[in-house]
Amino acid sequence: EIAQAECTFGKKPWVKYWMNNEFLVLSKGEKMAKSGENFLYLSSLEKKGFSALDYRYFCLGTHYKKQLMFSFEALEGARNAREKLQEHYWSLRNNVSDLLENDFSGFNFKPDEDVIDSLQKFHVDFSSQINDDLNTVQALATVWGLVKDDSINDLNKLKSLELFDQVLGLSFSKIKKETIKVPKKILDLAKERFVARNNENWEKS
Repeated sequence: EIAQAECTFGKKPWVKYWMNNEFLVLSKGEKMAKSGENFLYLSSLEKKGFSALDYRYFCLGTHYKKQLMFSFEALEGARNAREKLQEHYWSLRNNVSDLLENDFSGFNFKPDEDVIDSLQKFHVDFSSQINDDLNTVQALATVWGLVKDDSINDLNKLKSLELFDQVLGLSFSKIKKETIKVPKKILDLAKERFVARNNENWEKS
């Protein structure tokens, strides 16, 4: 696998560790195997209206050392949860639209003093859970806890979600950017308001 990947993507190290998940078990208790007729391909899931990210969220909901029970009902539940999480992300982003000129992608941001303790706990919990043998189940619970915590403001939530997503790979921002087209007139108005606010021209903003 490493040899194939490095040949495809260039001469650079691919991964340091390779781990296999436990078996994927179908709803009837059958183990899915390439040699059997019950093997599911990602393309077959996509034909049923699911995305690769829906399946990714579904996999994150079970520890990789445990058998993963598959059913389309469970996959639909994962899709609904992922879409709700993405909606939360975009709601937060819209709430801080005045700051869209800022870079939301980085590790280095300074949280507000009044939320630093509660926010830091989410970051510490997430990091320790991922480092605890990839406990993605608890890590997702921490992400949801952050989203629902009213004591943390929208900007800190947004930046934290983008940081966590560098690990989870659920692409909160990427998909929406591809599907939403904001009219140029609206973008120009948003920029004008941003400049006016920076200049403390409250009446114009």
